[in-house]
Amino acid sequence: SLSDRTPSANENLNLFNEKHLLGIFDLSFKTSSGNIGFGAFARIIDNPIIAKFSIDTTKLVNFSFVNEKTKLILGSYLNYSSNLFDFLKYKLQIQTYYDELNSENMSSFPLLYGKLNFYYEYKINRNIVQLGGEFEAFSGYNGYNYNPLNKTYLHNDNKSDFQQNGLNVYANVKLARTFVKIAFNNLLSSNYYFVAYYPNLGRNLRLTVAWSFDD
Repeated sequence: SLSDRTPSANENLNLFNEKHLLGIFDLSFKTSSGNIGFGAFARIIDNPIIAKFSIDTTKLVNFSFVNEKTKLILGSYLNYSSNLFDFLKYKLQIQTYYDELNSENMSSFPLLYGKLNFYYEYKINRNIVQLGGEFEAFSGYNGYNYNPLNKTYLHNDNKSDFQQNGLNVYANVKLARTFVKIAFNNLLSSNYYFVAYYPNLGRNLRLTVAWSFDD
């Protein structure tokens, strides 16, 4: 597909429009052992609008938006879901991501990301109980900083190490129209983040309750 993106008032209305060329491939099918889905995409952006900044030891001293020459983004994914021992269900996700700005590798997101979700499910009529866990791991990447003053994400120059989410365990319960989720997140108290300088919470417990009125 072909599309244009005009600069916002927060960026600079005098900048050139971004020109996007996007291609997507997606395929999914079922086998006797499980469900498989995989795909890939490529995006080429001419005149990408990029935030530029400089700082001293205490504060941001210069901030602006500029048009760069070209940006290339490539990605792919593989999803697989199945049952283990006829009572344990699991879903595996693997993603790759690569991006360049003016032919320079930016590492905006992890080159390799993996997520495993596994759970036991018990059903009685329309009532459901799920007990499971979720583990994420991803390779080092530069990522973005967030500037709340300009409400803008800025490319980070410091590359992270390999990271993992510390393992989440949870219990989901559906009783009639009531939904309850209890999650013990980051069980191993791992120090990780998705946005630089905004670390995720350490070991924490969450309780969520919801209900449906017209189910």
